[in-house]
Amino acid sequence: MDSFSHTTHRASAGTMHRNKLTSFVAASARLKAAAFTAAAMLLLAGCGGGGGSSPAPAVTTAPSNANPIPPQAAVLLGVWALPNDAPVTTSATNIAALETAIGRRFALSMHYDSFRDVFPSPQEQADLQFHRIPIISLQCNDTDYNIAHGSQDAFLIAKAAAIKAFGEPVFLRYKWEFNLPDTSNGRLDCHDPVRDQNGYFTPPEFIAAYQHIHDLMIAQGATNIAWVWNASTLGVSGIPYFPGDSYVDWVGIDDYDRNSTGTSIFSEPYSLYAPVGNGSHPVIVAETGAVQSDQVNFFDSLPAALQTQYPHIKALSYFDAAGPADNYTLTGAGLEAFARFAADQYLSAITP
Repeated sequence: MDSFSHTTHRASAGTMHRNKLTSFVAASARLKAAAFTAAAMLLLAGCGGGGGSSPAPAVTTAPSNANPIPPQAAVLLGVWALPNDAPVTTSATNIAALETAIGRRFALSMHYDSFRDVFPSPQEQADLQFHRIPIISLQCNDTDYNIAHGSQDAFLIAKAAAIKAFGEPVFLRYKWEFNLPDTSNGRLDCHDPVRDQNGYFTPPEFIAAYQHIHDLMIAQGATNIAWVWNASTLGVSGIPYFPGDSYVDWVGIDDYDRNSTGTSIFSEPYSLYAPVGNGSHPVIVAETGAVQSDQVNFFDSLPAALQTQYPHIKALSYFDAAGPADNYTLTGAGLEAFARFAADQYLSAITP
């Protein structure tokens, strides 16, 4: 979320352009070998146990086999649309209104869920109807140690079955921004007073929980999940929390233009995390926003910056909402600039 904020879990149609990607990459292992030559596989038409104990045995280590990668010269564009902190239940309507305003539909739609939330929600059902890929930001609901030892398996198995039945690709980022203090982002339930270190989640425990969730869901047949490992620019280094290349399809980064610094906000997280693991993972900017005074500059310069400075970024989701201290809601000249940004050919990748 926006830095250390947003303690509530939020979930998110209109038909616009009918441009489509003709296929999805099947087999994550093939993606790892050719993540940035994906144009050969897809065509754009018309456009992680510490604490002295071992975690429960892994069910399987098979990678997911469905991963939505756009061609090399295009980026998937998404949004979290709660302008001026509108109710979560209005998110699907808000996305439809924004799509109408900018003259195109989004490829991605952000959601904030817990293990216990029903999937698909009405907002995620709207994504299915209008060909958007949901991004599930999955909150923890328990300590990493307990999760790795099966405390949430019943909920996870049910959610995996529902995702499998959904039948379309889904991004999933477990405990995004895991390298922030362990009570940030409404994570009091996840705080482990025994094992957490100096107010931060313990890397081995996070890795064990992440791997357990991954393996359990894959074992249930939810191979349509694209797994996102998403550190924060703030907090401690995220590198020790990396669960391994076979567990990660996308690397996620988050940052916001709070001080009129423009697209340079991505420089630090990109340089830190784009090379993680074997360095072949595509990057998703899962959350970003610009204060209203800098939105025109931010959006007008972003297409060129993505192409020249951040070429491994293959997906970007905008946070169209008010933060605790700053407002990133699109309005007026900022909305017009966002429409220009969304119309750029480099942002043209959409789902079938």
